[in-house]
Amino acid sequence: MFKIVKDFKGSPDGYTVVDYTAGQEVDLPPALADVAQAEKWAKPLPAKAKLAPAPVQAPVPESADTDPAVPPAPTSGTDPDIIGA
Repeated sequence: MFKIVKDFKGSPDGYTVVDYTAGQEVDLPPALADVAQAEKWAKPLPAKAKLAPAPVQAPVPESADTDPAVPPAPTSGTDPDIIGA
């Protein structure tokens, strides 16, 4: 991307003539960018910083071991909630 600093006419494809106006931010093909910079018609814009993608976490499977709504299984052979056991 380039910022146009002085009005000029240029041909991005070798056939079409385009009016570039001071203040515009445009993409220029390499050959036209070289001429525009050499003539001080355009200045390159700083590249925008690319953000690193957020880390992807594996989903936690739902099971009786991890679900707080499910009480843990008794560890002994008897259930203390059953009278007479």
